[in-house]
Amino acid sequence: MRAWVWGVMATAVTVVGGVLMWRLAAPRGSGGICPSILPAPAGCSDSRIPVAIVWSAIVAGLYAANLAVWLPRLRRYRWLPAVALVTLAVAAVVGYRSVLYS
Repeated sequence: MRAWVWGVMATAVTVVGGVLMWRLAAPRGSGGICPSILPAPAGCSDSRIPVAIVWSAIVAGLYAANLAVWLPRLRRYRWLPAVALVTLAVAAVVGYRSVLYS
């Protein structure tokens, strides 16, 4: 697979993961009443913001590691980009679940 395809996939995973995490964490400005259910609906729990910050930093760090893997000197290891991309995807899913249940 071409190197730019890995870049597009890693960027997509990072952006989608970040958007989903922050959609859960960001408070809604409607001022409505939040139902008392678990997990709380999106925007109804202030405790999600620190968790979203931590997981966003983790996902951003793994994205930077993915960028480093694409350097020409590391292209001889064909398994390395796949492992980096899978690790990034797993971190995005775990981050989303952590934000959801925090």
